[in-house]
Amino acid sequence: MAWNIDYEHDSEEVILLKRQIAEQGPFAVLFILLDSHPIVILDNRYFTLQSQLIKAKNALDDNKVTLDETTSKLRLEADRALHFDEELRGCRENLDREKVMRQNADLAIRSATERGKEEEVTRRELQQALESISSRDTASNAIISNLRNEKVALERRLRELEANMQQVITAATPKRKGRARSSSFSDVRITALERDLGESQASMMELRAELSKAQEKLRRTEGDLFRLENDKTGLERRTADDIRNMQGIIASKDEEIMRLSGGVDAGLAQEREEELIRRVEEEEAKVQALERLLSETRDLKAVEGALQKAERRLAAEMSKVKGLEEKNVGLNRDAKRVRDELEETRTQAQTLKAALDDSTSRVHTLQAQERCVLMSFCRLNHSHSLSELLRHR
Repeated sequence: MAWNIDYEHDSEEVILLKRQIAEQGPFAVLFILLDSHPIVILDNRYFTLQSQLIKAKNALDDNKVTLDETTSKLRLEADRALHFDEELRGCRENLDREKVMRQNADLAIRSATERGKEEEVTRRELQQALESISSRDTASNAIISNLRNEKVALERRLRELEANMQQVITAATPKRKGRARSSSFSDVRITALERDLGESQASMMELRAELSKAQEKLRRTEGDLFRLENDKTGLERRTADDIRNMQGIIASKDEEIMRLSGGVDAGLAQEREEELIRRVEEEEAKVQALERLLSETRDLKAVEGALQKAERRLAAEMSKVKGLEEKNVGLNRDAKRVRDELEETRTQAQTLKAALDDSTSRVHTLQAQERCVLMSFCRLNHSHSLSELLRHR
């Protein structure tokens, strides 16, 4: 059962004592009432309670000190958390900048890859152009060989014409006086010479047309060579610019790594550095791929050598064409000389024909005179015979 104790008019110590008595029950009250020294017991209980109060006060002070220390530690941890929050914000900003830089680098690499593809297409076009140039060179060689063969045939034809003219001149010139021959053979030879001369002129015109075509092909080939040289120079310039841009990106990333390595915590810095090193290695791998692509494009030096060989061959062919033009001029000069000789031969033939006609008319006149003389001689002989017969009779 609970004790109904009045606490209103007592001191604090009495109130504490009453509360303990109420908590301990009726046996403690009985023990106090039976004891002969109740005041001493109350003093002891008072000192005990006072000592407990002092201990509680000391414990409270210790708790206050612990609370202050804990508060200071919490304040330090809060400051450190704020510092870490600021560092985290800075790292996020750096990460955002790094993402932007990586996106820019990816765009640059993508553009470089596209340029590499364009350069590959350009290289293939250059290779096709070289193949077309080589095929044109082969065709020009075939044309030049045909021109040489035609030149040899024309020279042979000119020699035949000269021999025929010599034969005509020899046949048309009278070696001794006597009965003149017919001029039909000379006319036939002159007609054949005229026909051969016409064929030679037609061949010369065809040769000139072939030479003009070869010169036009040479001019087109030179234009292709100039265009290839310009394309090669532009390709090398663009590739060098891409390499310089990628080297600048790698240098900026190295500077970013050096800057970030000193401003964050050791673990975060190491992790960040490893990530950036990995990205830089990826960028270096991409740059190496671009350099390999550049080395492939540097195979254009071989193309340049082939172009130089083609230029030398073109120069040789141009010199050959010039030689053919000079020979063509010589052939024209020879043809003109043959034409002049033919005209002279024709004039001589006409003169010989006129002389032959004169000689023929003279022969006919002499034959008529001979017949007249023979007839006169026959008549005289007949008259002489008749006179002799008449005289004998």
